[in-house]
Amino acid sequence: MSVYKFRPGSRFSGDADAVVVEMERIRSETGALQPETVLVAAEDEGSALHPHFEWDDSAAAREYRLETARRLIRAVVTPAATKGAEPLAKYVYTDRDYVPIATIAADPGRYLQALSAARRDLESAQRRVNDLLTAAKAGKSKKDDVARIMLAVQALQTANDAIQALH
Repeated sequence: MSVYKFRPGSRFSGDADAVVVEMERIRSETGALQPETVLVAAEDEGSALHPHFEWDDSAAAREYRLETARRLIRAVVTPAATKGAEPLAKYVYTDRDYVPIATIAADPGRYLQALSAARRDLESAQRRVNDLLTAAKAGKSKKDDVARIMLAVQALQTANDAIQALH
């Protein structure tokens, strides 16, 4: 019976248990689990990690360039309108593409798509903070740390509830 699985919505499939065994081997041998050491181990065709990577150099280069394009799109901001205010993103991701904020504001369908994408991102943040809370409770964290993380969990839940109410 499998102990591990891949997170729903991830692009990974197959034997997550074998991936964990390999990652724990790497962590044990190197003292840390880092992307560079995972990639090096995955180069071995017999590794459980190998099938999860794109080994065609031209396809891998394209994927890297697409990720650079995503970061470039997200990096463009409109300067803050008032002193001390945060700059505003020029483009917002919807379910399928990046759209200027003005377009989202004017198009209810696009607005709902952006809201759905924001909800998924918020849920991802909630999972990460919940994982941190679990670690803090299980470890020797200070009570103040656990209390602060619990505040973050509550704040994210409040934000998620508010976004859910908009649908």
